[in-house]
Amino acid sequence: MIEDALIAAQLCAIDPGLGGMVLRGGGEAVRDLIIATMSAGRVVRKVPVHIDDERLLGGLDLAATLAADRPVARKGLLAECNGGLVVVPMAERMDEGIASRIAAVMDTGVIITERDGIRRHDEAQFTLALLDTGVADERAPDVLAERLAFWFDFNDIPDPAPVEGRSDARPALRQAQDCGVSDEALNAIASAATSLGVTSARGSLLTLRAAKAAALFDDRDTVTDDDLILAIRLVLVPRATQFPAPPDKPDAMPEDSDPGEQSGGDVMQPLEDVILEAVRATLPPNMIAAIAENGRRAAMSKGKGNGAKLKAQMRGRPVGVRAGMPRGGNRLSLIETLRAAAPWQKLRRDAGDRRVRIRRDDLRIAGPRLPDT
Repeated sequence: MIEDALIAAQLCAIDPGLGGMVLRGGGEAVRDLIIATMSAGRVVRKVPVHIDDERLLGGLDLAATLAADRPVARKGLLAECNGGLVVVPMAERMDEGIASRIAAVMDTGVIITERDGIRRHDEAQFTLALLDTGVADERAPDVLAERLAFWFDFNDIPDPAPVEGRSDARPALRQAQDCGVSDEALNAIASAATSLGVTSARGSLLTLRAAKAAALFDDRDTVTDDDLILAIRLVLVPRATQFPAPPDKPDAMPEDSDPGEQSGGDVMQPLEDVILEAVRATLPPNMIAAIAENGRRAAMSKGKGNGAKLKAQMRGRPVGVRAGMPRGGNRLSLIETLRAAAPWQKLRRDAGDRRVRIRRDDLRIAGPRLPDT
């Protein structure tokens, strides 16, 4: 599996439109090797799972604004990593709201900030690596995983022997749309998705991009059957919720039929059947169990949403206040902030100045919330 992960990392370096990958479990050395291959020398930034919106997306730099007495904007982490690789350690703990905001930036490639007297327009196109260390049903947010082409689960797999990273990872010299693909190949991808129980159209589109990236990596202008087999194995199989049955064999010829009626050649199988048989032959032993688990999780997740969870975080009454910055979901306590700043106004104001001067040390945020009773 480590070899497949390195191949996927190289494809991400060729086509950032593949989104990136989810790495579940695995040793630190393995993850570092895969991330190094994905980055291909580009800038890398790590995102804490509890990052606040201002640091993630950019906005008003409150401390600098207070010091300068005018709105001061700052660029967010995602914009800082434009054209690079964003890594999320412990992705299974990421808040769904933060995950949704990252997903929205991935879809548009830009961050537009128009609030608090500032206006910014930042490009933010990046590849994403989710490092999932969860156990049991703890998972990286689906809203992000769905946008990433490759999912690898190293749990229950012995630590692999050290693998040397290939030195021939390189950016594509042509755009993915310059790579030709036949209608038959498109039908094969759609048929494979149906056979594997992958209902999301995004999975099929990412499979097509992966096949084109594989062709470009080998400096070819057209997607081949080998490219399709690789892309389906790396993109669709980890998303599968059912295991496709082998295609039916042609019925035996009746005994009373005339042998001369036969064409004399083998019956040609449709390309989609050939591709699926080749994919089936390359599946690792643990993949069938993983597909069954995907089906179980898909059935359990139907009808469940995150609305109640997100709403519960904002319910209840705040208890007490404390010094701190209003970020990461913490709310500014305006009255307590003014109360903390009041004793210092004579020292901070110039003659005739009636404005309230607030410094970072004055800021107070509301304490934790108790549930309503």
